[in-house]
Amino acid sequence: MSVGVLIAAAAIAAFIVIIMLIPVTFNIYFRYNNELEKSISVKYGFIRIPLRRGGGDKPDKPEPVGGAKNKTGKLSASAAVEFVRREKERVLNMISAVLGYMFGWMIKIKKLNIKLVIGVEDAMDTALIFGSASAVIFNILGIIDNKTRLCEHNADIKPAFNNPHVFAELDAVICTNIFHAAALAVIALRHALPIYVRLKKTGAKGER
Repeated sequence: MSVGVLIAAAAIAAFIVIIMLIPVTFNIYFRYNNELEKSISVKYGFIRIPLRRGGGDKPDKPEPVGGAKNKTGKLSASAAVEFVRREKERVLNMISAVLGYMFGWMIKIKKLNIKLVIGVEDAMDTALIFGSASAVIFNILGIIDNKTRLCEHNADIKPAFNNPHVFAELDAVICTNIFHAAALAVIALRHALPIYVRLKKTGAKGER
């Protein structure tokens, strides 16, 4: 193999690696103050990718109740539930592996700011709701901080005793890259394929 071919192959490989390591940034913003405002954008490096709303999905036809498979070859709900129950350990291992990589390596939360002002007509109910909301939000933040690469984060939660209303705001910036997405796909497939093979065998037995 000539030196020119090796150089070209190395250049292509380096280009692919650079493309896969370019950060993909999701900017997520939600705000509720009598009405909902939301904004979600994606940036690939310095390129902003516009997000467009797609059309509504057509409703699925109801699955027939009965045997393990219907006429279209799909498992019935009862057969699917029974399969998941039998394969619970494999399914849980797959979920654990996927979520473990996703939160441990794939995503980095550069910013997570939460604001919540909550108040109802009754002051006692306001205090109870405020306490419950604070406990839930700070516990979730603690779990995220422990399991994920979390940088800037802040939670501002206040009760509204004198002016009952609800105001909520979420401002988040989440980063990843194509390499981590590809690695996650490989991990998911490695765990999902054996489950899928066993599912196909279950369906084949159900047809007999």
